[in-house]
Amino acid sequence: MRKQRVHYLEGPEVQEFEIDDLPERWQTEEDSSPEVPTADGYPDASYPMSPVPLDSAYGYPTPGFQLNYQSPPRRHNEKKHSSNIYNPAMPFSATIPGGVVPGRTLSIEGVAGHQKFSVQLTDAFQVDIGLFFSPIITWGADSGTVVMNIRCSGSWGREEREKDAFPFKASEEFIIEITILEDRYKIVVNDKHTYEFLYRLHPLDRFQTLVAEGDLKLNHVQFL
Repeated sequence: MRKQRVHYLEGPEVQEFEIDDLPERWQTEEDSSPEVPTADGYPDASYPMSPVPLDSAYGYPTPGFQLNYQSPPRRHNEKKHSSNIYNPAMPFSATIPGGVVPGRTLSIEGVAGHQKFSVQLTDAFQVDIGLFFSPIITWGADSGTVVMNIRCSGSWGREEREKDAFPFKASEEFIIEITILEDRYKIVVNDKHTYEFLYRLHPLDRFQTLVAEGDLKLNHVQFL
């Protein structure tokens, strides 16, 4: 029987070979393909980071050391992740499933205490902070103030303060929704009061941990 010949396009050249050779050829190409690091089914979840020299006194990176993050590629068809956490212990810390990308919203429901608390988006080491959002209920001259800031390599940035229409009250419930936009964080409290904070640290997707601490009780955290 006459063997059928096929044409195979590889780069700019067209190669000709017997059709019976296809299974062997495909296996050879598959065996030679580079491996993609994976974790939990996501090819971008285990990219390496550089070693971090630690300050022996506090366990934080040595002052002036800049973490060398490698930003993983994101798939355009990656699905959003949604998960719920109820009544967590304080202080609270959780990795954001699916990462921080534009279009996502993080919802934090709880009860404010009588002093102050903070909600933060941090790196995996909780050293650098991409968003520090701190309502101050009662704390001297700062009472009734929302403070927003960042921290990079152990150094705090310039504070942004808001005093108008302070939406938090001691012993009362609140809902904070943080939406990731293209150039800023949008923080909405109780569906009516809005704060905005422009991104100062990049890449954005390295801030993969949500932290809440201080004088508050958490009821429900949701990643949308």
